Amino acid sequence: MVLKIELIFAHNDAQATMRNTPIIKTLFAKRRMLVFVVCCLASFTLSGQNRWGITASGSWGFLAPHHKPMQYLINGHTLSASLGLRLRFSDKTHWLQSWRYPDISLQYGFSSLGNREVLGYAHSLICNADIRIAGNAQHALFYTLGGGPAILTRPFDRETNYLNTAIGSHLNAHFRLGLGYSFTPRNSPRTSFRAGLQFNHYSNGSLFKPNLGLNLVTMGMGIVCFTGQSDSTQTDNPPVVIKHTGAWVPTLHVSVGLRQRAVYDPRHYPVLALNANFNYSVSSRRMLGPGIELNYDMLTESVLLDNLATASHSPFRMGIHLNQDLYFGNIILSLQAGVYLVNPKKSEGYIYDRIGFRYRFHKNLMAGLMLKSHLSVADCFELSFGYRW
Repeated sequence: MVLKIELIFAHNDAQATMRNTPIIKTLFAKRRMLVFVVCCLASFTLSGQNRWGITASGSWGFLAPHHKPMQYLINGHTLSASLGLRLRFSDKTHWLQSWRYPDISLQYGFSSLGNREVLGYAHSLICNADIRIAGNAQHALFYTLGGGPAILTRPFDRETNYLNTAIGSHLNAHFRLGLGYSFTPRNSPRTSFRAGLQFNHYSNGSLFKPNLGLNLVTMGMGIVCFTGQSDSTQTDNPPVVIKHTGAWVPTLHVSVGLRQRAVYDPRHYPVLALNANFNYSVSSRRMLGPGIELNYDMLTESVLLDNLATASHSPFRMGIHLNQDLYFGNIILSLQAGVYLVNPKKSEGYIYDRIGFRYRFHKNLMAGLMLKSHLSVADCFELSFGYRW
């Protein structure tokens, strides 16, 4: 059985023509080879690990209508299922010890969205990290952080699916946050049973309108079957957290993103941002500190011109925020929450936040992808480049 998925990135004739170009056709023709190469690389990586296993889970939940128009989209509960590969590391790398030897998994996930005719289904490829909070070899409490790309089968279309006022594109980002419990029988250390609660968010970062986003709250159960012998260092030894007393680490990030104004305006407007953060190194895995942002939004400039704004109005924004960076080796999970001090477009509110991943490819250089939002409304995805002193 072959599953064919078509990625549609827009709803206008120009973008439809772009999809029919020889380059795009060639990329789609080679997608099977790409999947094959990725699977081979994953197999090669797994062969070098101490323990790996198969994970499967199922869950039941509901679509949380965080906007009033979304209440009319719900006509049932959601069902989700996932299948994937799970890694359990056993080396003595300090960041693995400080995070209590997290289980890393790469999973394919399927989910109904509460309305098959209007919202369709979601197909995701998501990377999860299950991080232990407390417990031992048999019982453990953990939380889950995850993210990856997702394909939604029934986005908004002005002719065939105009009732979908939540998502405007097939391609979206999938973010996951969860809390779970794990039980491993004493006489079967290779098998683990899990249960938990998860929050899942789908969004395209306002790259295509509409983009209210989809929030799914689910609860379910799963099973993990590992190979190899169990490693007692993951549960018997306390985590090693290296303290860095009094260490301040300034960082500077330059970001660029694109956002769409509305369904009736298919143009994309650039958003430029400059972030200066002054992080305090709490430990080897966490940095926390204040920051300041300067933001230039060409979409805001367009709105001001349409409203015949006076020359005193400006598309520039300035805000202050609290920033937290969580280090998983060279991978950094960044979280940010702030408030605008200068904000010409008051309709979007004064509170902003960011979440995303960065990769430190040099001692002082990093790059990543961030999602900026105004509370529950996504603003744009940003490609970020940073320097750390």
